[in-house]
Amino acid sequence: MKCHPEKGVFYVQVSDKTQDENYWGRIEDFKMDRKSFKIDENHKGTEPVAEAAAALAALSIIFANIESAFAKDLLMHAEELYEELVWPMVSN
Repeated sequence: MKCHPEKGVFYVQVSDKTQDENYWGRIEDFKMDRKSFKIDENHKGTEPVAEAAAALAALSIIFANIESAFAKDLLMHAEELYEELVWPMVSN
């Protein structure tokens, strides 16, 4: 949810295949830089936003009976991502 700090904005990180495949240590020791990208109405990125929205919606179902306030927050972020960034990109 930290990757969705405001309406219409989502941040993603993209791995470097060469760096990832050449590193065989513990993830805790992985200190290589990762590029991050801002997705908004001017910078498209439907796939990662749609995947994040789906994951957040699924988690809201899991947490619905455990921590309802958190589940509502998850669902709010999922709906906002879909309505603001996914649907406008795929409906055009």
